[in-house]
Amino acid sequence: MPNRRPDKALAPHPALLPNSSAAIMSDAMLAHLIRPTPLVLIEAIF
Repeated sequence: MPNRRPDKALAPHPALLPNSSAAIMSDAMLAHLIRPTPLVLIEAIF
C-alpha cells in the first residue's frame, strides 16, 4: 500500500501536541477508559 506511513506508529500521542482539539478529545476518551472519576461521569451525563 503506497499510502501507508511506517512512521505512523512512532508518532507522538495527540495529547503531546499543543493547541490541538484532537488532543482534548483523545484525553477525554482516555479519561473515560482509564480513570472514570465521578467528575468525568457527571460530564458524560450532561
